Amino acid sequence: MRGVAIVGVGQTKFGVSTETSRSLGVKALLDALDDAGTNGREIQAAYVGHYGLLDRQKGLIGHLVLSDAGITQRSPIPITRVEDACSSGAVALREAYIAVAGGFYDVAVALGVEKMTHLPTIEALTGMAQGREQDIEGVMGMNPIGIYGMKARLHMERYGTSEEQLALVAVKSYKNAASNPYAHFQKNITKEDVLNSPSISPPLHRYNFCPFSDGAAAAILVSEDLVKKYTDTPVYVAASVQKSGFFDDSGDLLTERVLGDTAVEAYEKAGISAKDVDLAEVHDASSIAEILAYEALGFCPEGEGGKFVEEGQSQIGGSTPVNASGGLTAKGHPVGATGLGQTFEAVKQLRGEAGKIQVPHPEYVLTHTMGGLYRGEECNKVVHIFKR
Repeated sequence: MRGVAIVGVGQTKFGVSTETSRSLGVKALLDALDDAGTNGREIQAAYVGHYGLLDRQKGLIGHLVLSDAGITQRSPIPITRVEDACSSGAVALREAYIAVAGGFYDVAVALGVEKMTHLPTIEALTGMAQGREQDIEGVMGMNPIGIYGMKARLHMERYGTSEEQLALVAVKSYKNAASNPYAHFQKNITKEDVLNSPSISPPLHRYNFCPFSDGAAAAILVSEDLVKKYTDTPVYVAASVQKSGFFDDSGDLLTERVLGDTAVEAYEKAGISAKDVDLAEVHDASSIAEILAYEALGFCPEGEGGKFVEEGQSQIGGSTPVNASGGLTAKGHPVGATGLGQTFEAVKQLRGEAGKIQVPHPEYVLTHTMGGLYRGEECNKVVHIFKR
């Protein structure tokens, strides 16, 4: 296996956009190419994360984007769409990484794109739930919002976590997003704002959940021997691990056993431990998801996630900053682009280019994305660790 570096990243602003997914994808890709100092002539393969179930453009988005960006006119490269629900972008990055690390290609692009805000929220949620063919959970309305509510209630009963601690996760996310020009929401909120916002899935309120967003993000990956051709500030992929759920009814809503296993393998591959992580961008589709991630990733003991956020340990300047970007909760969640949006943030942080949300002197940044829910368990977990 060869070393792989990211030499260019690009991203649109996440949020409500009047543009199509196609035009958003072109913007992110061209920005990544410009960041890498190339016109794309050297690109040999592309992997494109796109959920597509809610997007007007249902398929072949990568072919359209790369054509519009002028890539396909130079060479008839393989373009592969990747769909793994909310982890589609992260899996696209992993596929590009594997292709370069394995020596199949020297230069590859990973792109994630999604257009979602044209649909009312209830219609989008219904579409996501019923899109799981013959899945009785989806048909009966067992969508992520309901499952996160159950997880939060169980965590409160088992460990004494409070609604106030859950609210502090959202307050932190919005505070960080307010200083992130790429974020969907750029405003500060208070604990009272969270607790007084409409109850969505008790004990969770509106501000405890991420929005649907439009957006795109891209990364250019090259083999380590080509790095100097593109940049003096490469960011290396230290680990890329993906695992799927057990789906055997023997788990517990709070164990996060898949994420725990994924993290352990990622730490081993990177040669580090949880205490070496300087920043984590995690899949906080809900505040309880971030608290569970603290515990599963080893940032704090099981059951102490509420205490961890209350003590300020997950803030910029804390022991392990989490979601300096604002996370899915406030930066936004354009499903197919989310994982690559996290990658964009990781690269910017490791280069020292994150502006007002910069974490001091990071050496290792972890990203975690999940995709899908079945039998109360996340279908897919992806953990990447990046290093300078």
